[in-house]
Amino acid sequence: MQHPFEEALSVSIEHLEFEFKGFQAIGWADFWLNPRQLRGSDFLMRWSQGVWSENRLMDAVNKTDEYFALPYGPSGTAPTDDVRAYELYFERLEKAGYGLALDEAERLVAEGLVLPTEQIFQAPGGATTKKAIFKF
Repeated sequence: MQHPFEEALSVSIEHLEFEFKGFQAIGWADFWLNPRQLRGSDFLMRWSQGVWSENRLMDAVNKTDEYFALPYGPSGTAPTDDVRAYELYFERLEKAGYGLALDEAERLVAEGLVLPTEQIFQAPGGATTKKAIFKF
C-alpha cells in the first residue's frame, strides 16, 4: 500500500519509464520536500479526526487539577490548489514543531501552571542529588 502523500503527489513508475529511462529512482530522503520527515504529515491526512481528538484530550486534561494542556503547533489543512503553498505550509508546520518558546515556558512556570517533578538520587556512599524536571 502506498503512503497517502506518495499517492497524492508522485507519479507511478509506469507513467515515467519511457520518458526518464536514463535516470535512477530518487529515494525519499533525497527529496527537498520530504513529508515523511515532517512533523504532522500523517496528522494532516486525518485532519478532522485529529482536531476532534485534540480538543477532547485538551478538555479532559484541563478538567484535572494536576495538569494543563495547550495546543501544540497549528491545526489546519494544507492548501490543495498550489504546490508551492502546499510546500510552504509543511515548512511552517515543521517550524512550529520545534516546541514551546522559552518566554512562554517561563510564563507557565511563573504562573504555577506547570510544576516540576522532583527526583532525589542517593549514591551508595550517602550523597544525594536533587533535580527538578518540568514537562511541557
